Formats: sequence, C-alpha cells, structure tokens
Amino acid sequence: MKDHEKRQAGFTMTELLMALFIMILIGAIGTTVFYGSKRTKTLEVITDGLNFTMELARSDALAGKGGSNFGIFIATSSYTYFMGSSYVDGNASNRTTTIPSGWLLSTSTGNGSSAIVFLRLAGTPQAMATVTVSNIGDPSLTRSLIVGSQGNISVK
Repeated sequence: MKDHEKRQAGFTMTELLMALFIMILIGAIGTTVFYGSKRTKTLEVITDGLNFTMELARSDALAGKGGSNFGIFIATSSYTYFMGSSYVDGNASNRTTTIPSGWLLSTSTGNGSSAIVFLRLAGTPQAMATVTVSNIGDPSLTRSLIVGSQGNISVK
C-alpha cells in the first residue's frame, strides 16, 4: 500500500455551509407560511364567533325570548350580546367576547349606532349594518358581516 493514497472521509466546509443555508431557507419559508395561515385562521374564528352571536341575537328576538329585543354592541376590541332595545354597559345579562390583540372591529349602521338590535318576533334589525373585522398589521386580512333589512346575515 502506498502512504500517499490515504483518503479522508467527511464533508468539506463548503458542503456544510450549503446544507446549513438550505435548512435556514426551508425554516424561514415554513415560518412565514405558518404565521400567514395562523392569521387567516384567527380571522375566520373571529368572524364565525361574531356571526354566531348575531344569529343568536336574531333567533332569540324571533322567538320572543323574555318578551324583549336582542342585539349586539360592537366595540373596537370586543362585541357584546345584550337583551333589550338598547345596549346598557354593565348589565348582568350582557355577554362580552374580546377579540385577540392585533385585530379591530368597526361598524357602520343606518342609524349611526354601534349596536345592532333585532326586533322581537320580527327578527329584523332596527337598521341595516356592516361589521368589519380587520388585522391591524395586514389590511388585506379583512372580512365583513352584513346585516340586511330582513335580518339576513352574510359574510363577505
């Protein structure tokens, strides 16, 4: 055997750096996709919860539950299900849901109020309304819930 034909096993520094670069690149792409889908899912959860609460208020009004109207009060970081013709802060029967930070609620109603009230036994709103859910950091993540004149609620 010849001494000068010794082979060394292992990887070169260039090969190790390329492998490390590829792992970092895959990790960065995966993280970006994960956080993007997480924000999209959060938007869906907020919208679904708000839609459910609106449908509950309309359903309770249609049923004449407690002989009263029912509604939802929209604040920038929460919404409150309430019983009655108008929202009264601090009422024991109110049910408030706070949305995660980084998200914003806004409302536009035909009567200028932040409350959407469904009339007893009719289920129609006092005024048509649009509630918008949006991400503060990414304005492209936005959904709207529209309450029509007959009380129908649609998500756009």
